[in-house]
Amino acid sequence: MSETKVMQQQAKRKGVWKDFFIMLKTVKMPWVLLIVYVVWQMIQTKIILTVPQVNGNFFAGDASVKSVTMFIGIELLVTVVCQISLYMNHVIRYQLNRNLRNELWGKILKVKPKYYDSVSPNTLLSRITSDSESMNEFLMDIVLGILSSVYTLVLTIYEII
Repeated sequence: MSETKVMQQQAKRKGVWKDFFIMLKTVKMPWVLLIVYVVWQMIQTKIILTVPQVNGNFFAGDASVKSVTMFIGIELLVTVVCQISLYMNHVIRYQLNRNLRNELWGKILKVKPKYYDSVSPNTLLSRITSDSESMNEFLMDIVLGILSSVYTLVLTIYEII
């Protein structure tokens, strides 16, 4: 490939992030579920941060009925909360992925017919599935992951102090 073609392609890709955020505005985001999920993650973090205190009392030799009950109760609560969180994560991922694919499919249908002559059907299908999955992973793993990690860090520092 010639150097000028490479430079032209790079110039075209400068607006990729802008296009990405414009597309996110057009996608039907499951905002209610996302907000509920973020709040649930915060509750989950708060519960998980109580585990060391409860387990520490139990493993320090406090074998009273109250201590054993708290130990078993907190472990069961963490398990239930984590499973609900995992379920919510999957539901949001599937809805978001479906909406992203529908949006990408709509954009591909609006492309000029000449484009279809130069691109194979397998490439188009792969593009829809892989692009939507990449965007889904970015939103769920990176964006929400960073928010969750920052909240956990702040809450942990607060608990230590």
